[in-house]
Amino acid sequence: MPRTAFSNARLFPTLALGSVLVAALSLSACGKKKDGETETPGGEGASAEELAQKIEDAKADAKVASLVDLANKDLVKGRYVSAANLAREALADDENNANAYAILGTAHWRGGKVVESTEAYEQALAIEPTNYGAALGLARNYQVSGRDVEAIALLDAVLKEDSKQIEPHITKLWSHYATLDAKGVVADGDAIFIAGIKEDDPIVPLIQAYRAFMEPLTDKGPFCVVEGKGSSSLGVDAASGVKFAGTVVGGEFTQAVLAEIFEENIVDPAFAKAAGLKAVGKFKPIGTKKDVDIVLIPELKLGDFVMKNVPAYVSPLDGWAGMVGETPGIRLGRQALLKVGAIRYDYPAFTVSFDAEAPSGPPDGAVESPLLMVSWHLQHAPVIPMQLAGSEHTFYAYLGGLYSSGVTVTKKHYLKSGFLPRVLDPLDDKAQGLKMVYVDGYTVGGESFGGVGGLVLANEPPDQTIRMFLENAAFEIGGFVNVNTLKSWKVTYALGAGKIYIER
Repeated sequence: MPRTAFSNARLFPTLALGSVLVAALSLSACGKKKDGETETPGGEGASAEELAQKIEDAKADAKVASLVDLANKDLVKGRYVSAANLAREALADDENNANAYAILGTAHWRGGKVVESTEAYEQALAIEPTNYGAALGLARNYQVSGRDVEAIALLDAVLKEDSKQIEPHITKLWSHYATLDAKGVVADGDAIFIAGIKEDDPIVPLIQAYRAFMEPLTDKGPFCVVEGKGSSSLGVDAASGVKFAGTVVGGEFTQAVLAEIFEENIVDPAFAKAAGLKAVGKFKPIGTKKDVDIVLIPELKLGDFVMKNVPAYVSPLDGWAGMVGETPGIRLGRQALLKVGAIRYDYPAFTVSFDAEAPSGPPDGAVESPLLMVSWHLQHAPVIPMQLAGSEHTFYAYLGGLYSSGVTVTKKHYLKSGFLPRVLDPLDDKAQGLKMVYVDGYTVGGESFGGVGGLVLANEPPDQTIRMFLENAAFEIGGFVNVNTLKSWKVTYALGAGKIYIER
């Protein structure tokens, strides 16, 4: 099977950019070779003009192959701008080169240009439907937008050509795990080891943990079945932005942390006992040494909204007490929240509403924007595209940053937005690389918002959170929409649709 460039996103805390696979492009001569003769490029009977044309075609093919190879090498080194330029140069000579489009897609992803990345990958697959790198990259793009069913279909097409490839199985596992397809996760896990993944591969512990969590659940679904709509009180920790809501399980009231940045659901041991939750299996969470119980929450209610058959594991949640005001009984992660059609956080009114049905469009007066969940699997980053002060430059910002300003922007994207370097001189905090600024306004979803206090992150890397996602998800986050801004918004998450709706 042809393989082409793909900056691998099978991620782990200590991983940097994954290896990039490139097609082995070669030229073959035409014609037949007689014994004792040297074959000519044009074969028998070729005219001088035909020979000259074939030589020129061979030179052009060699040039394109060389450009693709150089672009691929630049991707490995993290030089995504150069890689994109080389890919475009290759496409100028060969507009039907699927590998060049795949490299362009990966370079755009690395630069935080999701729409452009998706378009390039789709173009590659239109030319070559089973292009290895384009299929993996597009599947990843679909996953961050909640389009896991489409991602799985793409990967199945690749595996139909060659079921022994490891990466498509790993990428499928991410979608099956996010959507709580227990049988799919177990099958993916088995296929990964049958395909021959190395035992010392740093991704192995995570794959094993995911499979172990799902195996006891294979015959107990469907999971997180949602019904109706309802509201509950919303609590928000002013310092961290942690969100929590009043929840009832089996007549027992507790606070549930709403944490889409994590994957699994967790139940505190004391609450599991009070609610009479029985273990259906055990597994060892990644990074821990002891087995913990896996339970199924028969039903939880947030107002009149109901979620049934919720898988979770039992682990202490007392570390959240300082933010919630008490030890919460439950932490709901993306696996559960992805099943909800719409979650509306009314920060000014301190209420949260849940609806089993996804919205057909934005509420009256709301702004619609893409919402991506960029992932390195142990953690996710909810990000939205934004622009500063009328600039046409777009970057993705993490929703919920912990800085004290309204928005925080990296130096690179602050300067790309048209601001001059001298604005940052001198820094207000040299050690942390911080500069206080005033942003005249910003745009989300085509709608302009007013001026806001901001911070510029002048260091490289800008901060630990951005460094993690850059190294592990190979995606550039350009800043943060901080808690102080979110607290003045009414925000609706439609995670399964990859949308966010913002009301002021």
